Amino acid sequence: MTSNGHVRLATRLSKRLELRSNPDSSDVAGLLDRWSREAGGPETGYEWLAVTRLWLRAEQATAAREALARAEGTIPRSQYLLDRARIAFLAGAAADGGKDYWLGCSAAGDDASIEYWLDVQSLATPAEFAAWEAFRSLPANQRDLCRLLRRMWNRRAAAGGLSVEDRIALHYERLRHAQNHYLRRGKKEPTFTTRLGRPDNAVFDDRGLIYIRMGNPDDTSMYLGDECFEPNITWAYEYPGGTRLYHFSPGGGTDDWWLIRNLGLVYRCGAAGRNPFNTAPTALGLISAGRLTELYRSRSGLDVRYQQIAYRGGSVVVLQEMAREREWTLADGNFAVADVPDRPPVTGDVRLVQELLQFRAPSGDRTRVWLNAVVEAANLTPASEPGEPPLYRLSAVWSLLTESGEYERKTYDFDVTTARILGKDEGIPVRIRADLPPGAHLSTLVVSERGERTALPAQGGYLTDSVTVRRLTGTVPILSDIVVAPDSGGMWTPGGGVYLRPSPAHVTGPDGVAYVYFEAYNLSQGTGYTTRVRMEPLDGGEPFELTYPGESSGRGRVMTRGSLRVDLSQTKPGNYRMSISVLDHDSGLATLPSRTEIVVDADASVRRPEP
Repeated sequence: MTSNGHVRLATRLSKRLELRSNPDSSDVAGLLDRWSREAGGPETGYEWLAVTRLWLRAEQATAAREALARAEGTIPRSQYLLDRARIAFLAGAAADGGKDYWLGCSAAGDDASIEYWLDVQSLATPAEFAAWEAFRSLPANQRDLCRLLRRMWNRRAAAGGLSVEDRIALHYERLRHAQNHYLRRGKKEPTFTTRLGRPDNAVFDDRGLIYIRMGNPDDTSMYLGDECFEPNITWAYEYPGGTRLYHFSPGGGTDDWWLIRNLGLVYRCGAAGRNPFNTAPTALGLISAGRLTELYRSRSGLDVRYQQIAYRGGSVVVLQEMAREREWTLADGNFAVADVPDRPPVTGDVRLVQELLQFRAPSGDRTRVWLNAVVEAANLTPASEPGEPPLYRLSAVWSLLTESGEYERKTYDFDVTTARILGKDEGIPVRIRADLPPGAHLSTLVVSERGERTALPAQGGYLTDSVTVRRLTGTVPILSDIVVAPDSGGMWTPGGGVYLRPSPAHVTGPDGVAYVYFEAYNLSQGTGYTTRVRMEPLDGGEPFELTYPGESSGRGRVMTRGSLRVDLSQTKPGNYRMSISVLDHDSGLATLPSRTEIVVDADASVRRPEP
């Protein structure tokens, strides 16, 4: 059988499975028995590959592996490796699956490349679709499928705080669920998501599209259909800064559910069957709008804005409110379809405060970046047994993605024992370092509880931010970032015998003293320099300056450490911008200032003290 013949066969058999919502081993066995009786059963490598995919569809990894073994050596190697990777992901062996996935990718020809792409197209953004089309237009000897796919997977792994292999495995898990529950069956086409960049030939309805990209919703609300309402459901996803809502309805159909731009579009009532969105603010329009209140009130538990629309549902204002709602759903739709909505698998209930501190790396054209964070302890549960000191078992993952798509992931598991259970406004420090190339990076920090009793999603929190890594090489004087600590003790050290307890809150100690550390590069060797500290009140007032003398290293080093005790005990409490610059006495050159903010004698609720 030719490759095209195998595709037709696999498609025909798979179509029969699709008639069942959750095909199992008995369904596949029945098909194979019928095949054996009618046509003698599978014989060629491509036919055994078709059998492999039937068992994959039924989520039977062992049977799929046995069938694929019959095809080995008779089908292209890249195709064999891709299906072996799919089996490994199904069996929970993400590392093995990742190895085969990339080996197959590196050897993929046209047919295998298309299969790789079909697996990810429901995940792709419009920009990634454009990259795929550009890839296909290149001569065969200039194509690099792995590079295209690595950019996709690195971006999602970084946003989710996962390894690349685990993110791919998660995708195949979601694909299987979508195949079982959200395959397209009707003829009606989507409208809203098509404008947002939905794949033209996606085999899933919009529920499948959102599920593949975002996973299980955090909450749902459903309003059953009746004479006035088509069936509809809303999926809610919690993100820092707000809830993302997605309204689905079959829109007069029965099988496929599509995203809609207004919840009120499911309303069909009255003799004329008129929708309030298509009705001028007449008496009929107001009656229709008033009938919508119960529909919008049903979503008020997901987002208070829908309660506000319900409250105004009996007035002309509802039309204006619904225009605003279209803006919300457009923003949420773009977030899901035109961007990468990945998030880490944690509850998000634990707050984090962080800063990223940059210094020159010991060697190479890189910059050493220290992640300095504090994890809120109030929502963490000690893992210790009753009667034992509280023990917090935590895992931190720091993911970094460069503009060019390179991905670096730092993991750090640690235990903290405290004298008592930590409460409100108390935290646990997390410090991780990475030597990074200069440029823009996407940074995601995930901190979660770990241990046998921790279920998924784990209790924890995350922060996603962008950081521009500075280039600290060269020959002119330049400063690192500024470290601020409330006292002179601690376990963190940048080297040179300096030990501090840096706080990302940048609060002075209760005595109004801050301990400040920085590094100056390229000062003249063995000569004096002056450090100027400028304090500017952010809430109004006159700025002032402090100066400190110093002497640079005379041992041929290009780095000089600055460690200052800045006494602000006589300074008015409040928020300040601290600027530090260094004047080299020998060359007469001064560095550009490094800036940070500092809180003088702040209230304890702002300090977030560490144990």
